[in-house]
Amino acid sequence: MKSKWSELKPKACKLRKQGNSIRSIEKKLGIPRSTLSGWFKDIELSKKQEKKLEESRLQGLEKARKKAREWHKNQKNKRIKQAQAAATSTLDQIDYKNSSTQELALALLYLGEGSKSDKETSLSSTSPYILRFFVSSMRKLYNLNVDDFNCDLHLRKDQARVGKLSIGWIN
Repeated sequence: MKSKWSELKPKACKLRKQGNSIRSIEKKLGIPRSTLSGWFKDIELSKKQEKKLEESRLQGLEKARKKAREWHKNQKNKRIKQAQAAATSTLDQIDYKNSSTQELALALLYLGEGSKSDKETSLSSTSPYILRFFVSSMRKLYNLNVDDFNCDLHLRKDQARVGKLSIGWIN
């Protein structure tokens, strides 16, 4: 059976003997790669041609890796934006003036960010919003005086953020 690409075989073989890649010939002539592979199985390339094709392949891999990194970064950013939108939507439905809701939020925050010891209860965070919520909720819910709070700021050179503020209160 004669292939519909048969009339292009001499041209394809000539391009391959010149050191062109199968992929470039496929694109140029529109012949399927599987057909070209069969035609080229007996064509030997010089060491120089093989080296050129390998260098080209490696350059192509680097381009593909770069594109893949960018694609994954964009996908991650999309997921983060979706999560932020979903979280904002949920948070918009919460009645923060309700003390039971505020106490629940404070308890969950403490479970996630707090440290527990016999002498004090404390919370550490790099987010000023979390710390502000923590202090204002403690003052509002439990009528704690600001003098009851002890604040320490821990700065670390190796962190991108400014530092970490620990807030605790005497039990």
